[in-house]
Amino acid sequence: METEMIRAAGAQPGGEWRFSVLDRACLNMVIKGMWLFHGRLDAAAMKESFARLLGYYPHLCGRVMRGEAVACDNSGVPFAVDEAPRCRLEQAVLMPDAPKRFGAHFDLSGFKRGRQAPLSVRLTRLADGTVLSLHGAHGCMDGNAFYTLVENWGRLHRGEPVVQPVADQSLLPQPATLSAEELLRSVKAAGWYPVGWRQLFQTVWAAATGIGRRRSLPLHIGAGDLEQLRQAFNDRHGVRYGIHVILSALVAKMCIRLEGLAPETACSHITVTDLRGRIPGLPAGFAGNAVCNLTAGPFPAGSTLFEVAASVDAMLRKMFGDDGAGLGEFTALYFAAIAGRVPYLPINLSGMNSRRPTVFYVNDFLKLPLYGAEFGTGAPYAVLPHDLPDQVKIWPSPPDRPGADLYFTGHLARLVDSSDTAGLLADMLREYGVTLTV
Repeated sequence: METEMIRAAGAQPGGEWRFSVLDRACLNMVIKGMWLFHGRLDAAAMKESFARLLGYYPHLCGRVMRGEAVACDNSGVPFAVDEAPRCRLEQAVLMPDAPKRFGAHFDLSGFKRGRQAPLSVRLTRLADGTVLSLHGAHGCMDGNAFYTLVENWGRLHRGEPVVQPVADQSLLPQPATLSAEELLRSVKAAGWYPVGWRQLFQTVWAAATGIGRRRSLPLHIGAGDLEQLRQAFNDRHGVRYGIHVILSALVAKMCIRLEGLAPETACSHITVTDLRGRIPGLPAGFAGNAVCNLTAGPFPAGSTLFEVAASVDAMLRKMFGDDGAGLGEFTALYFAAIAGRVPYLPINLSGMNSRRPTVFYVNDFLKLPLYGAEFGTGAPYAVLPHDLPDQVKIWPSPPDRPGADLYFTGHLARLVDSSDTAGLLADMLREYGVTLTV
């Protein structure tokens, strides 16, 4: 394997990327992306277009300084090229250890100490295809920024205009200006959950045992089935809900039924929410971390699918209405609580990390440009999900099987893989006249 340090083409070193409140909360996490392509990509051409890409993202080829910011000094990003001539594309995509076998090297400790770039790349050329792996510091980008980065790389490689990245941290909402006492009163009044030794132990235990990163096999719902479900659901209930709301409710009810929760059990749903375009002044191309977690509920486990969907929809409308006023107030308090290290969260960690979860945390990637990374051989054959412990991932399936793949992690993964979950999903869709396409 050969590794070269790629620097931004034509960039003038200077400036810094100061970590935001959200960045600091994500400094111990790494986003690991993997794309598989037909054909053997040209490594030299990939390096050349990558150097041009880094000119748009100067903070990603810098180094952390004093633990407070990234110095945009153009120190470069490691780009490794490897060969696996005995491995074919269809073999690679089925390998359980593919992320480890073909993954880029990223030294998280070195990143935080200023020795590792916020990004690393590995290109592995197979007998008949290519695996592209990028690992990125979550402290410098969220999922939207990460996958848009790779889409932009493909655009530059093909000679097309990019989605202009915006690296101005001042555009993020500012934390509410509250005293420690006022902040504590505010989070309690908002119904946030205390974070004590029990919650910390559950989190540490899940990480130590590996259960937090256990991932289920995917449950596939085809694009045609999704559209039929959306139309049938909205027609029956006289509403106009989107796929996210309906799928979120479907996932929650499916988990409730698998767990056999008593009808009176209090449950809730969490939507990972992108702030871009929803907070005034925060553009679609913002290149850092810009998400928050919004909770719907509590609702009884015995609620109908429509009642759960209505709970999720009502929460989102409340947050997004009035030009995002509710979302602005929430994020100001959210950021202040993180900055002030208040031991409260808007998420019920105990309910989420329990062996029988009552909180369902959903990260929906359907609108992100995962398959927009094209480098001359067509759209990716597959894009593998990252391994961050999102409890439920709604992941776009490959172009030859359009639709959504549902992945579950942690205790839900154990439950899903040990049950006839596909049969349950088919039964739930059949209630709306949709026959699950195999």
